[in-house]
Amino acid sequence: MSINEAIGTRSRFPGKYVIIAVICGAASMTLAGCGQDNSVVAPPPGGVTALASPAGPGAAEPHLALDADGSLILSWQTSDKESGQASLDYARLVDGNWSAPQRVAQGDNWFVNWADFPSVEPMGDGRLTAHWLVKREGGPYAYDVWLSQSQDGSNWSEPFIAHHDGTASEHGFVSLFGWGDHAAAVWLDGRETGGSSHDHEGHGGGGMTLRFGVFDEQGEVVQEGLVDKLTCDCCPTDIARVGDGMILAYRDRSGEEMRDIAVRRFDGSSWSEPMLVDDEHWHITGCPVNGPALAANGEQVAIAWFSGATETGQVKTAISRDGGRSFSAPVIVDTEAALGRVDVAWLNDQDIAVSWIDRVGKGAALMAMRATDTSTIGEPVSIAEVSKTRSSGVPQMVMMDGKLIFAWTHVGESTRVELATLDKESL
Repeated sequence: MSINEAIGTRSRFPGKYVIIAVICGAASMTLAGCGQDNSVVAPPPGGVTALASPAGPGAAEPHLALDADGSLILSWQTSDKESGQASLDYARLVDGNWSAPQRVAQGDNWFVNWADFPSVEPMGDGRLTAHWLVKREGGPYAYDVWLSQSQDGSNWSEPFIAHHDGTASEHGFVSLFGWGDHAAAVWLDGRETGGSSHDHEGHGGGGMTLRFGVFDEQGEVVQEGLVDKLTCDCCPTDIARVGDGMILAYRDRSGEEMRDIAVRRFDGSSWSEPMLVDDEHWHITGCPVNGPALAANGEQVAIAWFSGATETGQVKTAISRDGGRSFSAPVIVDTEAALGRVDVAWLNDQDIAVSWIDRVGKGAALMAMRATDTSTIGEPVSIAEVSKTRSSGVPQMVMMDGKLIFAWTHVGESTRVELATLDKESL
């Protein structure tokens, strides 16, 4: 079996089945988390500590983000397949305790997907911006990016659509960031595809593009434009602040169907030319649904990504010491059997942590490993058993107070968001 067959490249997203969450109060950093199913919590591997989840039964698609005040924001999505109702909620971890969950938005016309999911992101000055995806008439994969902003985390602005093309096409895989007093977003935009969804369906004369917008408090456009005129169709994007600018990572796409990871820098007025992190020449005619992950530490940038160029399934990482203008030679973290869905975080000024989903026997596990510019360090650590299906989503990892914090979707009779911590010295 080739890697393209193993990872399940596709031209369409399958639907995601989850049920409505039960919102509960604050929970402490203990194993018995609020709303958790006590019958299905397994003992964590050595060195890994379970962290209570503020998300109730039916929660899925977690997103983690660190605020400037040192707190951690966890957001998640719940949905009911029968009623079509979906919601976006979040909670904040401060001094080991979760705040009561806050409802950001809900609706009966959301596009719910395991890889393209909502988020709540801090803007760096106390403000929050959230995004979610709303269906549009014109096709099963026609949907828009909706945004809302909050000054206090409780009251949210009138939602607005990030783009104004009005086409019945895909818009998603969003990366949010703050820019001055404004909120900003980068997203994959299908306006040039003529409504066709993915590769095997054709493109109606055009391909997937990458676009951005900067918005004021009222949601009015301050700046917008094209970042890249041809990208992979459904690989998540990621963005990080470096110095006084931003660095963006995404899976690029050439006219010859080479789909390698590229980065661009944003200085507030324009985006730099794309730079390939590793010229792998991965030729694939369907989207692998495996995007890159970024983490910044001052002018240092770490990137991790999945590659199927060698037909084995590899996870790679590289480090930049000059703000993303150049990167070290790639270090292979997992040489074979990796499913990808990576994340990356800085452990100190030299070392990074990389997480990914790996095949283990007939199942899969969320793994983490230490690495630097030139090599991996030590052995990979198994964080948790996870489903190898798409329903397990894209696990998240951040570094906070000397510990790595992980979040992922547990798949069972009902989905739920699970969390765990690992002391950085244990990696």
